Formats: sequence, structure tokens, C-alpha cells
Amino acid sequence: MMALGQLPRKVENPEPKRVLRGYFHIRSQKKKVAKSITVYQDAAERFGE
Repeated sequence: MMALGQLPRKVENPEPKRVLRGYFHIRSQKKKVAKSITVYQDAAERFGE
């Protein structure tokens, strides 16, 4: 499991940004629980969306 606390506040490099967006997108589709939605929203905020 990935710890969000280990991620930087902003991801500037496009390659890790793309990989992380894909990870959280897939995870949010597979885990339909409030915790996953919160994690995905937190990740989206880090990417400036």
C-alpha cells in the first residue's frame, strides 16, 4: 500500500505524475469505499486538479 505522506506536495515531473494519476484512478474504481474516495481526492489535489 502506498503511503500518501511519502509523496511530495507537488509532482512536477510528468512521468511520475502520469503513473500516480493512473494508480489512483484505477484504485478509486476498484475500491468503492469512502476511504478510497478521500485518498483519490487528496491525490488529485496534489496534482493540481
